[in-house]
Amino acid sequence: MAHCYQADATSFYKTMETRIIFMFPFPYAHFLVKLNVVSKQLSSYFNASQELRQLSHKVDQLLALQRHYEQIAPYSLVRASHVMQLNQQTLDIAADNGTVAAKLRQLAPEFTQLFQNRGYEITKIQIRVQVTLPITARPPRPTSLSTVGRQQLVDFTVKLQDSPLKTALQRLAKNTK
Repeated sequence: MAHCYQADATSFYKTMETRIIFMFPFPYAHFLVKLNVVSKQLSSYFNASQELRQLSHKVDQLLALQRHYEQIAPYSLVRASHVMQLNQQTLDIAADNGTVAAKLRQLAPEFTQLFQNRGYEITKIQIRVQVTLPITARPPRPTSLSTVGRQQLVDFTVKLQDSPLKTALQRLAKNTK
């Protein structure tokens, strides 16, 4: 069941669960620079209320976890996964596919120890598969045939025997002007 929430910060914060999911494009260095600039500009807004301060703290915590994850995980896995959330000492990591998830599950105990060595109170790492489909732009469809294309179509239909195909192609050549 979908819920619609009022757009103000107080009602957003009071929802049953708030998840902040970061999806970093790779390479993401440019993104992080812009995120840092935006973060500084919005800091006064986030300090306006207790709820927004808590939300801002959670974002900062997830960004720090992501940076640490990038330092301890192999490069090939960092490209295909990211930190999702930290909930009650359980770190959730999203993997782009099942193969990455399987490898991350193998490395989870080692990662848990490495995060603990860096001062995080993480006792468990859960891996979740979140398939992200690449956005592919469809090539624009031509709205009409060029003069050359139309003439080639007419020339081709002359060679065909009378049939529904020939009739359809003749109609197409005539109507695409």
